[in-house]
Amino acid sequence: MSGATTEVRDIDDLIEDLLAKADAECLSALFDSMPLSDALRELLQLSPTERDAVLSLLPSEKSRKTDRRST
Repeated sequence: MSGATTEVRDIDDLIEDLLAKADAECLSALFDSMPLSDALRELLQLSPTERDAVLSLLPSEKSRKTDRRST
């Protein structure tokens, strides 16, 4: 397994863990640390239910910015 694949898996696992804990502060910090394109890519890899849960935990300004693409 390549380093890039491992890093993506680690981020996916981290998002799942933070979502399970409903840790809005850490989710927000994680998405803030990513370029917008990477954050959107991560959101699109989630199931619709998980995506909705993440967006509901993010501060409303950040949710509006990332959710505009779906309208």
